[in-house]
Amino acid sequence: MTTPKEFDYDLWTTEDGKCYMRVKRTGEQCEINRETMRLLRSEAKKMQREQEGIPVYGVRNGKSVVVERTTMLSLDYVSAGEDMDSAWAVDASQTEQSHMISALEQELREALTSKQLDVYIHCLLGGMTLRDYGEQNNVNVSSVRDLVTGIRKKAKIIFG
Repeated sequence: MTTPKEFDYDLWTTEDGKCYMRVKRTGEQCEINRETMRLLRSEAKKMQREQEGIPVYGVRNGKSVVVERTTMLSLDYVSAGEDMDSAWAVDASQTEQSHMISALEQELREALTSKQLDVYIHCLLGGMTLRDYGEQNNVNVSSVRDLVTGIRKKAKIIFG
């Protein structure tokens, strides 16, 4: 796989579906999970698009070919009546951000204790009040608040 010079690693997937990364400078290799692979591939494609520009297709000699490359998409390039793929309007940075947030949230979940994770799921994500959670689980409300404070501290460290 060819990567931009600024990228200092190679990415690939084996036939059995495992994802790997190799650091170019040191030659070290390691297996990575699919989420990390998607994130790194997304970043590589983003950098490549920034360097090369986005292809704008046209017709020459009856074939669809890249006419030029641009870093900005515009409706000016779409001719009337031309079928247009809606993917041109997708903001790649939004997809990248959602992957990043998912990875960070997973990291947060792994950093929480079992009690903190339960409060995180029911109160912070599920919308249950701290008082209701305390009553259901026979826990003092101030203890639930302490758990929420601990969750917020860990989230602040992880999400920066």
